[in-house]
Amino acid sequence: MKKCAKCGRDNLDDMRLCGYCGTRFPEEKKPVFTAKKTLLTFYPLTEEVAVREAEKPKPASDDEFEIFKTSRLVSLEKYKGHKKNVIIPHGVTVIEKRAFKDCKSVTRIAVPDSVKRINAEAFSGCTALTEINIPAEVPYITSHLFYGCSSLTEITLPDSVELIERSAFYYCVSLTSVNIPDGVRNIGSSAFSSCRSLTSIYIPGSVTSIEHYAFERCSSLANVIIADGVADISFNAFIDCPSLKRITIPGTVNDIGNHAFGYIKETGMFGRTKYEKVKDFTVCCYPDSEGERYAVENGFRYELIK
Repeated sequence: MKKCAKCGRDNLDDMRLCGYCGTRFPEEKKPVFTAKKTLLTFYPLTEEVAVREAEKPKPASDDEFEIFKTSRLVSLEKYKGHKKNVIIPHGVTVIEKRAFKDCKSVTRIAVPDSVKRINAEAFSGCTALTEINIPAEVPYITSHLFYGCSSLTEITLPDSVELIERSAFYYCVSLTSVNIPDGVRNIGSSAFSSCRSLTSIYIPGSVTSIEHYAFERCSSLANVIIADGVADISFNAFIDCPSLKRITIPGTVNDIGNHAFGYIKETGMFGRTKYEKVKDFTVCCYPDSEGERYAVENGFRYELIK
């Protein structure tokens, strides 16, 4: 409440004129706020922050290798040299994506045991590469790892390998020998597509799935052994393998996709795909099995395993 100076009566606080005599109340001055200057104090890095700062990648480049180091790993980012025989420094733990991509003069690469991971496309396009080793603790043959390595003739995969990812050996046209370790769970799509010199392959029982186009256009592939344990053979897995005349399907296989084997694919007029059967193709299989179903439905000759 506020009191009128003229008549002495009380009025509400928000009234501008006295309700009894009409006298105008004096305007009240609103407080003015001014900004005060604040002094900012900077303190030294805490131990935790200092550790994080120390873990930031630090370049350690030379004329041949571009390497980054942290407290947890040493990664080879890029090969910058021009040597034919390359020795990767010991201590490197990761070979990064595309580290050697399109290094067309490299013929041999020595990979140290310290390497635990090789990322996708690391050696793709190394068309002169004939020899390379994979260290014992590498778990994945990553996608497009050796894509287009047309001079690579053989390679040994360590027992640590669990996955062979898509297009890992695509167009390795000179590859005659490769092992699939017992422990590999999956062979990715187009993993060995266009490996025209590959003549035989053993697929262990640890492999649950052979994905589509895995061995497409392996024109010299004549001997395929599929061990008990394999469950799925996807569509077109062995399409365009004219040298493959006979295959044995274990009883563990419960799904075989369309044109998985026994077919040649041709592209006709207007881009239409036409499938022709491989002459005298034979399926060896168990009675009442997925292998027998595939043979009967596709009109292939088959032999039952007793």
